[in-house]
Order: sequence, then C-alpha cells, then structure tokens
Amino acid sequence: MPFGIGSETSGSILGPSANCGVTGLRPTYGLVSRHGAMALAWTMDKIGPMCRSAEDCGLVLEAIAGPDPRDPGSAGRAFRHARGRGRNLRRVRVGYLAGDFEAVHPSARPAMREAQAAIRSLGVRWKRIALPALAIDSVARTIIRAEGSAVFEDLIRSGRVALLEDRRQQIGLRTGLEVPAADYLRAMRIRRLLQEAFARIFAEVDVLLAPTRLMPAPRIDEPLDPEWRPGRPGGTRVGRGRARRAGGGGSVALIPAGNLAGLPGLSLPCGFSTAGLPLGVQLVGRPFEEAALIGLGRAYQTITSWHRERPPMAKEAGRAP
Repeated sequence: MPFGIGSETSGSILGPSANCGVTGLRPTYGLVSRHGAMALAWTMDKIGPMCRSAEDCGLVLEAIAGPDPRDPGSAGRAFRHARGRGRNLRRVRVGYLAGDFEAVHPSARPAMREAQAAIRSLGVRWKRIALPALAIDSVARTIIRAEGSAVFEDLIRSGRVALLEDRRQQIGLRTGLEVPAADYLRAMRIRRLLQEAFARIFAEVDVLLAPTRLMPAPRIDEPLDPEWRPGRPGGTRVGRGRARRAGGGGSVALIPAGNLAGLPGLSLPCGFSTAGLPLGVQLVGRPFEEAALIGLGRAYQTITSWHRERPPMAKEAGRAP
C-alpha cells in the first residue's frame, strides 16, 4: 500500500491531494503527533496521510494517531479504523456548499456535478449550507504570519534569513514579526466565533461537502506563481478567473475555515477537468469523527473509480502504471 505523510496548516494535504488525484486526510487538530516535524503555526499544524483511497487513509491514520507527551498540542486520543465496515448512509446528513460548487472554474463543472450526483445516489440526506460571513482567509493569514515568524524568530533576528533563496520567504518572515498583538488576539477571537458557528452547522448536518479547489490542477508548464505581491508569507498567488476572489489561487473558504476550527477533512479524487487535469471534492466533519468521513469516502469510491484513474495526458505519454 503506497502512501505519503503530509503536513497541513491551511491546505497542504487537501490541496496537493486534489492536484495529484489522490486521497488525502487532514486529521483533527491534535490527533496525530507533530513531534519531529518542522513547525509553522503551533495552533494550526496537523499531520496526516495521503493515499490512493479513503480505506488506505484509515489504515495509515490508525498507525500514526495517538497520544504523545512530546507534542504539547496532542489531544491524547487514538483512532481505530473500522475495516470495510459501512454505516447506514441514509441517516447521514450532507451539507453541500452550493456557492463554492457554483464558483468552480468552467472546465471543472461537469466533473463536480457528477461528484455531487454520485454522493447523493448513496442515499444521504441533502442540505444546502453556507459558511458564516467572517473574515476567514484574513484571520488564517494573520495567525499563520504571527506564529510562523515566531517559530523562526532566531533565524530572522540573526540576519540568517537573508540566506534563504526565496526572497518572498525572507519578506514574509520579516513582516510576520510586525503583526500587532491586538491583530493576533482579534483573529483568535474571530476564530472562536467560527468554531461556535461550526458547532451550530454540525447540529444540522453530519458532513460538509465542497470542492477541494475551485481550479483544476495547474499544467506542468504553467507557472505556480504567475503574479506575486509581497505582504504575507509566500506572497499572494493571483488565481485564474473567478477563483481569484477565494484567495490562495483557487482555494475555497472551507480550507482555512476547517483548519482554523481544527476539523478533520478528506479530499477525494472526483475526475478531471475538460482539459484532463485532476480535481477533488472535500468532506469535512466534526472533531474526531474521521470515521464518518472515511466511511462516506469509501462508499463514494465504491461506486466511482477516480481514485484508480490517471490523468488522460499521463496515459497518452505512457506514464501510467
């Protein structure tokens, strides 16, 4: 069973999984120890598996989850994977973020419609949901900037930050030390409001469904940062078309929102754009309810084969195994 281990602060498991056509699981904050991993934002960093299937993600998560006194953020909990066992999906309430599905790039819309139809065909209950009108992306950026620069404070103040090859990282780390305490505390207060809003949402539904990204994966010959502006760590990638409004070059608000709230998320391959580039949908659930995400993801992958497919261009080039 091939797998990889990723780290996510605000999208670095789910986003690459969608772009590469694999299944990626972001666990609840604190479920998997971060000891030995490089920190970026202490209150948001998470470690999780990237695999072929939801079933494989459950197997790997069982092996890596658990208490660890070496990680101050450890939740002190383990995870037991229910191998092959399903649940009555007719009792599962899925809240779909209609606004995000409507905002996806035109080349991704056919596949996204098919993904929604496939999940609905499982017999789940269906409810339209919207995230609260909070400054989610701005709050996530503020916390990551402040905590990230604090992690590397010695590097910055010693001047060794100038040795970094990427000038964008140099600027981002330096400016992060200038985040006012009032801004950081305000962000943390809004974060608490977001957590309370999620508690209300999960009183109505069991799982949230949204595109993982609004854009298909970029082509191999397309610049990852076609336009860059200083002002935050790594700068600002300006996305294509309508996805620019979401921030982060095509991310959806559920990515930073789920990370701020410490919620588990699962990205599932759901096909290819009309140009043959990978796409993914994400499931997000209550804290420590990874089993619900894996169960729904496993059911979806029972009636679809996208997790076993390769991009058409890769097949044509003879690179598919």
